[in-house]
Amino acid sequence: MKPDLIINVLQLKPGNHQFDFSIHSDFFEQFSNPIISTGDFSIDIHLQKSETTLIFDFHITGLTPLQCDRSSEIFEYSLNTKKRLIFQYSKIKGDPDGFGDVELIETGTPSIDVSQYIYELICLAIPQKKISPNYYKPEDDLKEANDYSVYSTFKKIKSSSGDSLDIDPRWEKLKGLKGD
Repeated sequence: MKPDLIINVLQLKPGNHQFDFSIHSDFFEQFSNPIISTGDFSIDIHLQKSETTLIFDFHITGLTPLQCDRSSEIFEYSLNTKKRLIFQYSKIKGDPDGFGDVELIETGTPSIDVSQYIYELICLAIPQKKISPNYYKPEDDLKEANDYSVYSTFKKIKSSSGDSLDIDPRWEKLKGLKGD
């Protein structure tokens, strides 16, 4: 059974409103090629309605099984994400360029189906690199960040040979700016 994630905004009075939803694996069946296909999530939506805008504050928590990129084992990922989405009443409908999280809706729109937004927020909260807690080491994140640093790469090249390398004079001037 698909959960009803439609909020009737037309009948709401201006002010603050709270909505709580629970979604399960059947929620993900409505999306083609889902990134996640199972999971249990709790969604808290705080809606602030005014005459011209609707401000949705989403707080999504839950568990979903993911496959570890290192070991291919399945592990439970605990998801906790918050996001704000703003709807602005307008004569036209759509997403204006350059306004980020502001979406235009026609004045008098009776309801908003938040299921697509919830699905997208859940998908965006899934880490790009899925590592099981059994294989995760915090020092890996630090090491990986340092590997992509230009300065630390330069230090590695210099220290790996043990000899003093001839450095381009432009680099010498830049090193002087560092202030060491």
